[in-house]
Amino acid sequence: MNLRLTVAAGVAAHTVVAIGLGVALLPEVGRTTSPIVVVALAAAFAAASLLPLHLDFRRSACTVVLDEAVVVVALFATGPVGVIVAATLGEALRCAVSRQRPLKASYNTAQSASAAAVAAMLFSVLVDGAPGALDPAAWLAALAAAVGYAIVNLASTSFVLTVAEQLDEAFLATVPTYAFTTSASTSLGVTVVALAGVHPVAPVLVLPLLVMTVVESRRMAAHRAERLRFERLYAASTRTSRLAGFEEVLAAHADEARQLVTGAVGVCCAPNADGRWSGMVVDDDGARPAEQLLVDALVEHEGHRDHGDDHRLPSNATRTALPSATDVVTASAGPDAAAKVILAVLREIGADDQSDMRVEVLSAFAGHTALGVANALLYDEVDAAYRHQLDLNRQKAEFVAAVSHELRTPLTTTLGAVQTVHRLGDRLHPRDRDQLLSDAIAQGQRLRLLIDDLLLVAAAEHRSMTVDLRHIPLSDMLAGVTATFGIAASERLRVSVDPGMTTLLTDEPKLHRVLTNLVENALKYAPEGHIDVHAGLDDESVVITVADRGPGVRPEDRERIFERFVQLDQSSTRARGGTGLGLHLCRQLVGLLGGTLTAGERPAGGGLFTLTLPLHPVGEAPDAPPHHDNSQNSQRAGTPAPSPEHAEAGT
Repeated sequence: MNLRLTVAAGVAAHTVVAIGLGVALLPEVGRTTSPIVVVALAAAFAAASLLPLHLDFRRSACTVVLDEAVVVVALFATGPVGVIVAATLGEALRCAVSRQRPLKASYNTAQSASAAAVAAMLFSVLVDGAPGALDPAAWLAALAAAVGYAIVNLASTSFVLTVAEQLDEAFLATVPTYAFTTSASTSLGVTVVALAGVHPVAPVLVLPLLVMTVVESRRMAAHRAERLRFERLYAASTRTSRLAGFEEVLAAHADEARQLVTGAVGVCCAPNADGRWSGMVVDDDGARPAEQLLVDALVEHEGHRDHGDDHRLPSNATRTALPSATDVVTASAGPDAAAKVILAVLREIGADDQSDMRVEVLSAFAGHTALGVANALLYDEVDAAYRHQLDLNRQKAEFVAAVSHELRTPLTTTLGAVQTVHRLGDRLHPRDRDQLLSDAIAQGQRLRLLIDDLLLVAAAEHRSMTVDLRHIPLSDMLAGVTATFGIAASERLRVSVDPGMTTLLTDEPKLHRVLTNLVENALKYAPEGHIDVHAGLDDESVVITVADRGPGVRPEDRERIFERFVQLDQSSTRARGGTGLGLHLCRQLVGLLGGTLTAGERPAGGGLFTLTLPLHPVGEAPDAPPHHDNSQNSQRAGTPAPSPEHAEAGT
């Protein structure tokens, strides 16, 4: 916003200068020739831009043209006001042809008008009356006027570059090129005027000299631009050498790329950790993720280039990034680079004879970008592993605290009951003694179950647990699960089995433990309402669901609840105890049985756990009758269980 205000203020200042000097020069209007001459001069000013000399800086470029030759001719061919009008019209036509943005076109037009006004004022002050084409004093005056014209343009352009890019050396970097082009083009202009004074056709003799001047000027500008680009390439490589995350690296290199080749928008694309291409776009408004349309177009474009096909980017892809783009420079890292990278820079300045050099510089920077992307992927991987380890450490600390509490509670109750019986002895009423001993036994069983869970988790994770497959009656097994919770809890359980479901080949203790944990979890978190346990067939699988009418589990937590030590409520005031191992153990056991366990939501609200087991594990014929000889229908204890990743193998 500050840059726009500065440019707008510059437009106003140049306009005031041009109008003020133009009004001061009105008495000289009598020297103005016909409008045809002014129009011809305006066309000459516009034609001078056909051979521009670009000095690329970061975001902007300084364009140098051989205007001074036209200025010198105009000073002799028309009056001061005619010079101002011709320069203004020529620059406006030049901006329209190059499709510059309105604010930029206004600034350039006002700058040319004020520079022409300064030149006309200097020439008018130094020359009395009509200048003579063969008057050496008029030649010197024209030289001074052309220098004034060049100084105004140089100072104005350097000021904008300094404000836009905080580039203090912009003025000094452009002085050599401006000095050469100004002196050469001014001499050409004076020569044309002098030859025209000798004979109207004589200026044609200047054409070879004009061609040589243009060629040498462009060579000098190209050499200077190349040096500036490689200086920026070195600086860009230095600035982007630090470690950072993937998207941050893409954004930093996209920004540096657009400055390297003087673009308005920079795009950097690379495959992320998942192998999917993504990118970042950087422009004057900052960095943002690239639209997938643009990323796909760049990847396809580089693929065509690799096969020797000169395939241009589709217009709809570039339009999404920069509607006013007139040129696109792309480059990619070589096949031996550390990572795949595509760089693209969308430019508002049209292509010129330095386009190949820009591609070379951008290609050189792409190799550095590939190294930065590879480091960023490694950095993200290490950072994720570090954060995961921190999370595991936190979970372990919470687990130790939870287990300490869960162990202390039954142990305290058991010790208290036994100590009371020991201290009071025969003084206790038999009924009270039996109650205390029953409580101690119950708490001891609770303690044993907790220790069993810890041992089971350790065995499952070390893959040292065995699987004993047997044909079991499914209805009887579900009835046993119901009986585990006593009369009060079992009244809330509604068990149903599809017709035709008789036996299931599985490890009964492990399946019993899974269903017991799921029902206990439902009773804990859904204290009211029925709990439905249903078993049915789905293709070649047995599906058992446990549904409650509690608060359920949020979608983002439905995988996290199966992790070790995880309890969604980790506060010290949580209403429900536990170690956070129950659901993790369930998934581990289900994996050993060759099945899957997922969490979901009932259509009417509440939690829903879905257990899917293979009806016919690998190695069991679909129509094989159930066996009753344990030596033939079971996998003996001591045989290593299949890993969770290959749960069906070995059954």
